[in-house]
Amino acid sequence: MRRCVASGGYQCWCGHGCLAGELPVALTPSTLTIRVADPRIRPGELPRERIEAITPKWVANSVSGAKALQIEIAYRPAESTDDAPQTVMLGLQLTVEPINLYRALVTWNKGAESDPNQLLDRIEQLLRGSYSTSALR
Repeated sequence: MRRCVASGGYQCWCGHGCLAGELPVALTPSTLTIRVADPRIRPGELPRERIEAITPKWVANSVSGAKALQIEIAYRPAESTDDAPQTVMLGLQLTVEPINLYRALVTWNKGAESDPNQLLDRIEQLLRGSYSTSALR
């Protein structure tokens, strides 16, 4: 069971190629999959255990200087021999509001003990921006 984070739901018609199996960001109960256009950055499938941190960051546009919220994910690569985590930034390339993405990813990261279906339902609510304070626990 995978859900596309680009659209915040089961089916994605956002133009990211989600229906062809190339989800830019997808979640299962135990794995976060990230695909970005930059060939130097290849996080791929990240089990929850390899996620070091999920952090909201305000990033300035190099041209206009305007700041936009993005989500930085620090992770340990599978083939890494050193202890230094790598990072990937998410937000601008997705149709989900960055704050909703942040809430959903934090909920997913803390949800190891949750019922998988309830966890994905809660994440979907967060991605859509409809959440209650109980959904953030």
